[in-house]
Amino acid sequence: MSKPIVKHIGTRQEFYWEKEKIYALVNRIKEHSDLRVIAEVAFKVDKPDIPPHIKQTRLDLLSPRSQKEVVKELEERYPLPDGTWAVIVEQLCVIALDNHRKGKPAKEVWPALEGEEIPRSELLIDPLIYKNKPNMVFGEGSTGKSYLALTLAITAQQPFYDNPLWLSPKQANTLYLDWEADENEFKKRLTEVERGFSLPPIPILYRECELPLVRRNYVDSVEKIYAKFREGGSRL
Repeated sequence: MSKPIVKHIGTRQEFYWEKEKIYALVNRIKEHSDLRVIAEVAFKVDKPDIPPHIKQTRLDLLSPRSQKEVVKELEERYPLPDGTWAVIVEQLCVIALDNHRKGKPAKEVWPALEGEEIPRSELLIDPLIYKNKPNMVFGEGSTGKSYLALTLAITAQQPFYDNPLWLSPKQANTLYLDWEADENEFKKRLTEVERGFSLPPIPILYRECELPLVRRNYVDSVEKIYAKFREGGSRL
């Protein structure tokens, strides 16, 4: 059988066995004090003539019993040649746990030599927003943080090259998550900013939020948001 192709998307791991046309998504791996290592796993088939879903379950990556139970249910729901599911599940457990634990290796870093260009992190909006890294804007209430965030979103979305803020942007789609106001207030602010800068109408992907991004023992909002927009041709 084929070896899996593995991709990392944040803390999620995607597996694909090309010959068998099987996908598996591994997410929310958690190590417990009793040595259990539990992950949420979803198995799908990549064939146009049948529904993709096979099974979604919790799997102990170190438990032979847990693995055998999952293999049995997979064989009942979507039969493959004898022993194939057992190999798939074992490969998934070994690779997923190894990727989860190894992280990035340590390496020796030296200062730049005389005359050598000093490396700089890539910026999405120069000089304010780093690319592919967390960025935080904080300050007192009613100091314009939301308007600044919206202006930066518009600047990246356009990209707004001739902006009057001396910001050098790179194009990136944006999603505005709102825990304070509602869609009407956001539309008002969007209109004010775009008209204030004499810009043509540009839509910004918006979501009104109530639950926190991360909650203990619940499916995190950030994962729901990611899954929803990814399935629908995500802009994220």
